[in-house]
Amino acid sequence: MTSIAGTVTDILGTLGASKDDVAGWADLLGLLGPGFEEQAVESSAGRQVVCTFARTGSTALFQDGILVGILVPIAHTGEIGYPADGGLIDGVDLSATRAAIVAALGAPARTSQRMDLYRLGDRYLRLDFDRDRLTSISGSLQGVAPA
Repeated sequence: MTSIAGTVTDILGTLGASKDDVAGWADLLGLLGPGFEEQAVESSAGRQVVCTFARTGSTALFQDGILVGILVPIAHTGEIGYPADGGLIDGVDLSATRAAIVAALGAPARTSQRMDLYRLGDRYLRLDFDRDRLTSISGSLQGVAPA
């Protein structure tokens, strides 16, 4: 199993928290917020609530009141998102090439032309790329499709 440290582990640590869990929700607000907009959707999978954080462009997905997925866009110069130089993953320059990021993190559990997927215990960390540049990081619980 890959070992990853940094703010991303704090973000992944909020997965599985109830939307009513003030401490868990406060952690996420501190990392991605503070302000957000909330939209509720009914689907065949149940009641979903999507929270969008204006400062980072990140989204959090709650399924039946439980946080099951988080998407964090990575901001490169002039873009909205989490700053590429913001220390999201310790020891990893998020503005580096895909090959350099994989060299720093180790081999992913799954890979495709546009993403690398790492399994971290009961959580998944997905890194999405466009033309060799990291565009977003997402996390989800095991048994839930990656965000």
